Amino acid sequence: MPGLDDEEFKNEFDNLKMVQHENTIRLVGYCHHTAQVLAEHNGKHVSARVKERYLCSEYLQGGSLDKHLSNEPCALVWHTCYKIIKGLCEGLHYLHKGFKYPICHLELNPTKVEEQGTSMNKP
Repeated sequence: MPGLDDEEFKNEFDNLKMVQHENTIRLVGYCHHTAQVLAEHNGKHVSARVKERYLCSEYLQGGSLDKHLSNEPCALVWHTCYKIIKGLCEGLHYLHKGFKYPICHLELNPTKVEEQGTSMNKP
């Protein structure tokens, strides 16, 4: 996760693994990889360490919501669209008000609903 140091990443992981609501994506683990690479810096080749960390969440069949919900007519009946929207609202309410540490999604839009782009505020 770009911009997070080791402690912030650990806090993010620890908070997300406690999230348990039927309308939120479940965290299943994380990946961590460190590699030495040859890079050019100021005209010289130097050895640099590259650290990559990823939070891994469950796979949701069907893709992102933008394929199903929009201003355009879709294949879903209104009742189904309403249930999806209601479930999304319930999940967000849980993250904001019903969870020990409030979680605020930073860039919520239909293409990102399946992703975990959250900011954790742990006191």
